[in-house]
Amino acid sequence: MPSTLNFQSEAPIGLGEEDRYVVTLEQYGLQPPSAKQKLTPLDMNMPRLYGIRLVLCFPTNPDMDKRQIYENLKKGLTHTVTSIPWISGQIGPEEGRDPKTRKVQILDSPSGFKFPYKDLTDTLPSYTELHERHFPLAEFTTAQVGPIDAMPQGPNQPVFAAQANFVEGGLLLTVGVHHSACDASALDAILSTWSHNTAVASDGPGSFSMFDVPSNDRIPLMEGDPSIVDVAAFPEYVLMPTPHSIEGDLSSMSGFQMPPLASHLFHFSTESLTKLKEKAAAFSSHDALCAFVWQCMTLARMHSGVFSDPPTKDSTTRFCFAVNIRSRTSPPLPSSYMGNASMGCVTEKIAVTSILSNDGLKQASAMVRRSLKDFSHTRENLPVCTFISL
Repeated sequence: MPSTLNFQSEAPIGLGEEDRYVVTLEQYGLQPPSAKQKLTPLDMNMPRLYGIRLVLCFPTNPDMDKRQIYENLKKGLTHTVTSIPWISGQIGPEEGRDPKTRKVQILDSPSGFKFPYKDLTDTLPSYTELHERHFPLAEFTTAQVGPIDAMPQGPNQPVFAAQANFVEGGLLLTVGVHHSACDASALDAILSTWSHNTAVASDGPGSFSMFDVPSNDRIPLMEGDPSIVDVAAFPEYVLMPTPHSIEGDLSSMSGFQMPPLASHLFHFSTESLTKLKEKAAAFSSHDALCAFVWQCMTLARMHSGVFSDPPTKDSTTRFCFAVNIRSRTSPPLPSSYMGNASMGCVTEKIAVTSILSNDGLKQASAMVRRSLKDFSHTRENLPVCTFISL
């Protein structure tokens, strides 16, 4: 849910609204680095949308100056750009390539890197009220707290976007990242770096972060050799011809319309997770939760008519989840690797009648664990660049 709404608080002094929230590194005595970054085949294989959009909620003390909080965040963000330059860029066609191939890379943004500020004190409930209601997602709209839709809008597709939204007693910091640039683990590293730099900008201990070469090096995943891998070992991937692009469209999703969606947050206490893990006879809490979601979704689909009620014997279902491959490549990637390093892991098919049976949760949990073991075994001896180019 992030960035690029007009600045709405006190009247601007000397600068226009657009200028006030452009992140200018020279203002802090920093040399702007180029945002250009070649992307790997795995990067380009990801859905070309803003798959991760977060609203990070922080309480503020009454004596805190909102403007100073924003300035500290902005200064921290500038130093984060020096550490991770490509977050200030935008997704565009790969240089030297025919745009019809749909290959993309990160380019410098002609409009600059923006970090908008918005005062929603008179628009949204107070932080205390939102907290008491567990921050209901229905309370926020993209147009209000941050204008990055899930689907890219127009030719300018910023890699990373953020916006500072102030309510009474709190800050709602919205962030979003383009999935062609990185995955959730990398976004976590970006936010951790920004958090550290903001603390330093607020006169905290330590020093600003520096550019980390290994974390930003995508060369290990840049080239591959399909001749030394059995494609059948990767049933979750299907080789398909590259569709030709429509001029100006690099999303590979021409004509796709996002259906109406409803969002809801679910909280699992430590006690409930322990009980669920025991009931599912699961190896881990992750396995138990995956099995639980799988079973619940299957039941919901039966009630909605996707599966007949009762389901037929030949009705089957399978479950897909993402796996972080940073530690599973040979040699392993840095745990802080900043690109996409996640792949899909798919279970074998199971009868709908089985997963909805009394021991269906245990069966689902066992299949999730088995698929993860098979995933790791298939890939454990492969060179890091072997399978990425499929």
